[in-house]
Amino acid sequence: MEEGRILAIDYGEVRIGLAVSDPLRIFAFPLMVIDLRKIPDFIKSIESIIKEKEVKKIIIGYPLKLDGTEGIQAEKVRRFVEEIKQKIEIEIEMVDERLTTTIAQRSLTNIGIGRKKQKNIIDEVAASKLLETYLEMKKKK
Repeated sequence: MEEGRILAIDYGEVRIGLAVSDPLRIFAFPLMVIDLRKIPDFIKSIESIIKEKEVKKIIIGYPLKLDGTEGIQAEKVRRFVEEIKQKIEIEIEMVDERLTTTIAQRSLTNIGIGRKKQKNIIDEVAASKLLETYLEMKKKK
């Protein structure tokens, strides 16, 4: 079984949500949100998280349409991945993220967090849900 932390990224044009696994790849933890309006050099932030958390792999939510085809957002994620690959040498896997944000919103609503407050944390929770799903999928294989 592979070991080493995985960093999950929920890419958005305004905010990037991040979550990280434990070293044994059992649990997913929401980490933070990078606001691209405030931190334009987000790659440096990601790079420092990779070093600090000793991340061995990145997974990035790949926003396919409900019918499984690529849309405009999927193309933006592809460009984002290429940008990271040019500056950071690490394994990157794009993972189907359909409905991840919806699941994250429902989870937050179920524990009593209103829509207004969700805006500040939804991206990192979505990244965490993406990572949870990924880890579960890998356990079953």
